[in-house]
Amino acid sequence: MLYSCAMSLFSLFNYSSPGKSIPYLPDTVLLRLVQYAAGVHMHLPACHQNTQTDQAPRSLLPYMAVCRTWRSVIGVLYYREAVLNLGPKNALDMLDRPALHKAAWIVQIGHVSDIRRLHVIVPVGALGTSALNSIVTKELTPFWSANVLEIILHLHSETPDLEIKLGSRADRIAWFIDTLNYAMPRATSLSVMNNSTMRAGDLTGLLEIINKTVPSKRSLGFELDLQGQHPFLTMSGPPVLTNISIAARNWTDAHIGFVRYHCDTLRTLTVHNITTWSFEQLLVDGERSNIVYPNLMVLDAELRLSMQAPSLNLQRTPFPALRCLRNKGFYPFNSDIALYTGQPSTLEYVRLPLDTVLFNTLSASNAFKSRKYPVLRTAEVFFNNSPFVVAEAVQGWSMFATIFEIAEAAKVFRCNIRVNRSAPVLINMRPSFSLEHLYMPWFGIDLAGFPLLCLKFPKLRSVACTLIDAIDGISEDMPKDESIQAALSTKRIRSKLAILEIFGETWVRNYRRFAQYVVLLVALLPSVKELVYWPYASEEAPEAKRQLTAALNRTAYRDMYHVKNLKVDIKTHYTYLEDVYRKQFPLQ
Repeated sequence: MLYSCAMSLFSLFNYSSPGKSIPYLPDTVLLRLVQYAAGVHMHLPACHQNTQTDQAPRSLLPYMAVCRTWRSVIGVLYYREAVLNLGPKNALDMLDRPALHKAAWIVQIGHVSDIRRLHVIVPVGALGTSALNSIVTKELTPFWSANVLEIILHLHSETPDLEIKLGSRADRIAWFIDTLNYAMPRATSLSVMNNSTMRAGDLTGLLEIINKTVPSKRSLGFELDLQGQHPFLTMSGPPVLTNISIAARNWTDAHIGFVRYHCDTLRTLTVHNITTWSFEQLLVDGERSNIVYPNLMVLDAELRLSMQAPSLNLQRTPFPALRCLRNKGFYPFNSDIALYTGQPSTLEYVRLPLDTVLFNTLSASNAFKSRKYPVLRTAEVFFNNSPFVVAEAVQGWSMFATIFEIAEAAKVFRCNIRVNRSAPVLINMRPSFSLEHLYMPWFGIDLAGFPLLCLKFPKLRSVACTLIDAIDGISEDMPKDESIQAALSTKRIRSKLAILEIFGETWVRNYRRFAQYVVLLVALLPSVKELVYWPYASEEAPEAKRQLTAALNRTAYRDMYHVKNLKVDIKTHYTYLEDVYRKQFPLQ
């Protein structure tokens, strides 16, 4: 597959000889090929922010054996992330990451220049002791890399709570910080995490570490449970941070003041586990004056509902340069003010959590009109309450059609709304000549609905939905060959659809019948190259695979090239939308 991908790219770069080998391609193209083949591309964030990928480095290992050129290209991916454990062996358990390479081993084999992100596990109880410093001298002093850009400190403790005091350890802690900074002089990003709860007490040691580690940092993130009233980061001098990420159990005035202090320079802001009330405080000062984040481009907010209802009446948009709004949990406003950006709108990605009350509010202000978002590329709508409520009546169908208007000019639309009868919804949906990817795992479409779907969205390349196994004129569990041939001669669908994702439902128990109608749908769509099936329960995967294989091998399809060469993928895990849905509505 890698070779065929590479050969297909020669024409793009004006190579005259198709016989040229892979090393003639530019390194940037080779890197993209490796990312695609190893599945790394599936984990890239929608807003192009510097988040950690879920890709395990081991999955890249087979490509190291291709040739020397491949190894030089893959090294950037394979060794880009490493761990340096300064604590006990069990401290590695605090990493919710796939197995990472040890930094010492990467140094030993000469690939230290490929490391971009270094996880450092620090035992808090030993911090500032001569014992830890001797370990640092052995492990960290030989390590030097000008290419490490991000340091992630994991503060490990054997006790349920911890505190870091300076006292007599001040000089040794300062030496530890200086050693970190010397080993990675070009780092600009620092993250601090811990596996316990910071006690309200003398936190000067923690503040010293956060303030002085990576002195030229532009990005700071921390996942620390800080209890009680406590001092926070020293805010002296002009604001310099462009990226802040905070996850805290209890948000205090200190957290809020710290974010507001950097409002003028921030380009990316991530706030998790924040209440809607605390989020409001990020946007107003003590006198309720509007605080503006003029350069903020990416906002990732995971909010939980507070006792106070949203009450903000902002006079101007707080995020005039916003390109990406990823809102999880609850929407913090009582209007569409968060969607207002510059004129014209700069929003490229939007994710909204909705309920029926908020829908009515946004709909009344025409917030879903696509003309407001000329550069929008991805729209995602997630209902916090039961998707059944908005789908079983005419007003539910109309609601979905209204929501979909925001995606008319977009390329990607995702929604968790449940629609059991797709025909009324499809009829009310406005056509889109830009939509390429439609992701609605509980949108039930029968075989007769696909022609209308492809007619309304002629550029559609992938669709995820639930299939209703019914078609006019065919009712058998095992359709006869002549019935299939009749359907193929009269109902074939012209489209650009290449990837078809079908989601299983609780009512799918007759996999023989279901597989027959899935394959019939594929046969009616000659453009389809890949079929992805998500069983409702993972234990159903073997039976689903067996029945799909049997259906694909029927003689009725033996002369159909795209059916015989169809790539079939049976999934056994779920993306976040399905996972949340299954937690809300578990299998009975």
